[in-house]
Amino acid sequence: MFKRYSRKPFFLLMSAVGFLLLTAVPGFCGRVALTTIFVEQDIPIATCQELQDMQNGLTKKYHLTCDVECLMTNPSSTGNLNPQLDFDPAGPWGDRKGFMPIGNYTSASKFEGTFDGRGHVIKDLYMNRNSEVAVGLFGSTSRANIHDVGLVNANITSADRMTGSLVGENKGTIRNCYSTGGSVSANDKAGGLVGKGCGTIENSYFTGNVTGDFCTGGLVGYKSRGTIENSYSIGSVSGSRTSGGLVGDNRNGATINNSYSAGSVSGSRASGGLVGDNRNGATINNSYSAGSVSSTGGMFTGGLVGQSIGTVEDSYWDKTTSGWDISDGGTGMLTADMKDEDNFTGWAFESVPADGATWKMDTITPVGNYYPCLNWQANGTCPK
Repeated sequence: MFKRYSRKPFFLLMSAVGFLLLTAVPGFCGRVALTTIFVEQDIPIATCQELQDMQNGLTKKYHLTCDVECLMTNPSSTGNLNPQLDFDPAGPWGDRKGFMPIGNYTSASKFEGTFDGRGHVIKDLYMNRNSEVAVGLFGSTSRANIHDVGLVNANITSADRMTGSLVGENKGTIRNCYSTGGSVSANDKAGGLVGKGCGTIENSYFTGNVTGDFCTGGLVGYKSRGTIENSYSIGSVSGSRTSGGLVGDNRNGATINNSYSAGSVSGSRASGGLVGDNRNGATINNSYSAGSVSSTGGMFTGGLVGQSIGTVEDSYWDKTTSGWDISDGGTGMLTADMKDEDNFTGWAFESVPADGATWKMDTITPVGNYYPCLNWQANGTCPK
């Protein structure tokens, strides 16, 4: 009979590229087996140029080590006290189109890696890619994981489709991300954070201005499949057909849960305070809108949803601020009622002892002066 021996760790060496595991095998003359376990290390990003260089490694893992300034991507940036922030015609953005999207629309060139902002922000990102599809900090993603990063004063423009400040076309996961104080403009599928979304967005928001023609939304322009959870948008949305405060076009099984919009919406057809058009198995749950809604045509326009052949459940809109008594789904309330948590049937508020409370009312005085906001938001950030 052979006697069985288990390999016992002898010692462990760690390098920048992986681990070297040495194991001793008893009874075999002190022989040592060498096993190398490679663990990919995150690549640190500290400058706008390093951010741009991510284009050369679309499957790798990255993290920000600090806030990143990208003012030099804007051709109008001149005369700064720090000359490194001035636009350089001979530099990497000398074509005057601004930052080049990380990953593009072609299937072999999407960003498939991980980006961890570690709570830092990217400031003053400028993109004017008029002839390109899928424009944003990340142009197009597939199975990517982007989280914990903010954009401040990002100005993104495309004359084509699928444009957002963070991602042009999202087929991955976005979590704990935001874009504030900037603007997004595109012809088709323009969204404050994401142009076209086919993945997951959680705990994220946009505050700024979005302008488009078809499928224009405060957070996402066009949502097909996937979910939006615990997210919001505040700002202005100006489109033509299919415009919504949170999502322009929500379809193909896409789901919006526990989210809201408190920005203004203007359009001509299928315009809504939360969603312009909700169809093809799409669902809206436990969500609300509180902004104004205007329409030049008036066809398929509503306080919460402009047009819906999908599902709308336990969702509400402010009839006073929106200017609309009708919606294709949802329940309308007066402003005072919208600021009373007892009127939101089935919603989990933190004031009620329960696990997993999603919503809260701001405790800043005077109490009763605010709409509901998400439990992860800080006091003072709830819409009023």
